[in-house]
Formats: sequence, structure tokens, C-alpha cells
Amino acid sequence: MTTNDTYNPKSSSSSKCPSFDEKNFSMWKTKALYVLEFMDEYMLDIVNDGPHQPMYQPMKDRVADGPMKPTSKDLWTSKDKHLVSLDVRGRSAISNALPYNTFHLVQNCESAKDMLDTLTVAFEGTEEVRATTVSNLIRQYEHFFAKKDETLTHTFTVTP
Repeated sequence: MTTNDTYNPKSSSSSKCPSFDEKNFSMWKTKALYVLEFMDEYMLDIVNDGPHQPMYQPMKDRVADGPMKPTSKDLWTSKDKHLVSLDVRGRSAISNALPYNTFHLVQNCESAKDMLDTLTVAFEGTEEVRATTVSNLIRQYEHFFAKKDETLTHTFTVTP
């Protein structure tokens, strides 16, 4: 393993998502989430749970009357406006990190959460696929052993 495989010496801004790496998607995703969190303390909530939708509780005689309803845009508080803008900033950060040949996967996504979920399924697979992969790796590990006349070095260089 060379140092280029494990260390990226290029400096990057902590407010910009790293360039997309489809061969090492898990590492890219982790680093991108760090950057998004650095951009705003509420960004991970938006990326993990979906965009903020300002809501209000209709009241009748000081008692809740029915389910929560979306708040009209002209009644949004400054915090609501800020939280709504985070989804746009998240989509922008993720989009700018993607090469053109990958951007097509997420160009129609309506939220940063949808974008990250789509990329995760495309490059890591669904939860079921990941669970199967882990099971297969465990099975390979459990059946890994050196042959009788094999050296330790040879055993580890000829792994399946």
C-alpha cells in the first residue's frame, strides 16, 4: 500500500466538501458530513432528517385544534428562514463536490437528504446489500487459514 492510497496531501478548505471519490465513497461521505457540520451546527439535522418545514399548531380556545400545519412563508421567523436555507446550502455543497458523470444521479433530488441517500445507495448499496457484504466478509475471514506447506508471507499475499 502506498502513501497515496491512505493520505491525501492536497489541502482543502474546511468549508468546502472534498472532491467526490467513488472508489472510497465511505471516506468521502464522512469527510463531507464533517464539512457540512462545520458550515452550520444544524446542517446534519437537515441532511439526516430532511429539509426544515416551519409549522404551527392551530388553536381553539387555547387548546390544540387538529394537526400541525405549514406556516405561511411571510410568517417565518428568522430562525425558520435560516433553517430552510440550510437545505439549499447542503445541496449546493454536495453538488459542487460531484463530477459531471456522477451529478446526473442526484440532479433531480429535491433535498440534500435525498441527494446523500441516493449517492449512498448507488455507491454503498442498500442496507440489505451492506449486511450481505459484511456477512460474506465474516465468512471469508472464518475460513481463512494457511495451507500446511505455505509461508506466512505467502498466505497473506495470496488472499482470495
